[in-house]
Amino acid sequence: MIEALVLAAGIALQAQICTPAMDMLEALKKLHNESLEVAGISDGKMVAVTTSPNGSWTILSIEPGGQSCILADGEGWGPMPVTARPKGSN
Repeated sequence: MIEALVLAAGIALQAQICTPAMDMLEALKKLHNESLEVAGISDGKMVAVTTSPNGSWTILSIEPGGQSCILADGEGWGPMPVTARPKGSN
């Protein structure tokens, strides 16, 4: 069931998709080959980013009790090229 919800998230995030964090991470791995890359704490919740080698990504909000919700997802995750330096920097 969660796999269908995660798959639907890639199509459109019209309704927030939430499920236990471990189930969400397993589904993202199985469906998109995404793994947890970075995480941080904001307002008592964990914000996590999963990414795949092909550039897909998902941003999750994880409650202290373990419930996770997809905040955003997309493609093209990767390092940004540095093309110019701000004025005054060396």
